[in-house]
Amino acid sequence: MSKVFTKPDRLKESLKRYIQEISKLGIDSIPLVIVISIFIGAVCAIQMQINFANPLLPSYTVGLATRDILLLEFSSSILCLILAGKVGSNIASEIGTMRVTEQIDALEIMGINSCNFLVLPKITALLTFIPILTIFSMCSGLIGGYLVALMGIIPPATYIYGIQSFFVEWYVWYAIIKSLFFSVVITSVASFYGYVKGGALEVGKSKYKLRSCKRQRYHPTIRRLTNKTPFTIMIEVKNVTKSFDDKTILHDVSAKFHAGMTNLIIGQSGSGKTVLVKSIIGLVEPEKGEILYDGRDFLKMTLPQKKQLRTEIGMLFQGSALFDNETVLGNVMFPLKMFSNMTPAEMKDRAEFCIERVNLKGADNKFPAEISGGMQKRVGDCTGNCTKPKIPVLRRAKLRSGP
Repeated sequence: MSKVFTKPDRLKESLKRYIQEISKLGIDSIPLVIVISIFIGAVCAIQMQINFANPLLPSYTVGLATRDILLLEFSSSILCLILAGKVGSNIASEIGTMRVTEQIDALEIMGINSCNFLVLPKITALLTFIPILTIFSMCSGLIGGYLVALMGIIPPATYIYGIQSFFVEWYVWYAIIKSLFFSVVITSVASFYGYVKGGALEVGKSKYKLRSCKRQRYHPTIRRLTNKTPFTIMIEVKNVTKSFDDKTILHDVSAKFHAGMTNLIIGQSGSGKTVLVKSIIGLVEPEKGEILYDGRDFLKMTLPQKKQLRTEIGMLFQGSALFDNETVLGNVMFPLKMFSNMTPAEMKDRAEFCIERVNLKGADNKFPAEISGGMQKRVGDCTGNCTKPKIPVLRRAKLRSGP
């Protein structure tokens, strides 16, 4: 939670996501809230009429009891339990999918605080909109009871008099305050399970068998650009070890990656290539060892230093890692919006130039689901290279252009 409640990297982008989350979590929930509340209000009115059919009780007790039930319990507690299913599953599935499809990894590589960028807008959006949903629920429930009265089960005038009798304003504020606490619990717990529990490791355990690797040393295959060019060590990995549960994936791995060269990590499936790459770029933290960037130990850097270093890395993911709710142009422009000082026109020109370079002109306004897998990988290439990174990293080059 400490990562969530921090200053956003770009306030403008966070506000944009905040508005989107209000629409998705709040406004889209209004029909569900109204329908359920009308039926609950109607049921409460019928049950009160049946159970309060006593000459010792005044006739307006039905309206009074229905109102207090809706204000004190249903519109604050029961409604939030219903929203936990609708909103909670939405949040957990969305963030879990982003974890599995490496969209969160892409944010981390850009140096963006993914917890803050993804979770904070959801918490604040539901926190600010849930009072409106609570009020909608109160009004809809009372209307549901009135509809029952119109059917002749209860005299309408008596019902209206009952909901007006002995009204306590604090009950309304009590329901709103209680719903605020529920909103934070719903969004934070759902985000936690999507972000942490719905990650690629859990999915991977059901698809692949991780196997232990013996002591190994990676020797990157190198293609020299020119034999006369002096090469310096850009990244050095020293005795890195990484395990998941009881499975050792990397054991005492060392390697050197030189500037001005094409460095390749080649190995059989399951040998730990991806884990090594993720350890180098900081997505996975090894148990021991050193990862040096120009002599600086990445594992000992402060958070701002890591963030600054990651802006120099351009990651081209195996699965493209495109944002589903952004167009092709929006995906390519995203790193520019977050880290460049370009004007909107300059960012658009740069993004369109990158898109044209990979022969995707005309696909700017299409969403990732509307283009082929090969086209998605080319868009991923554009996203990783649009900021002209110092250290481009590519996973599985043979899959870049499709079959």
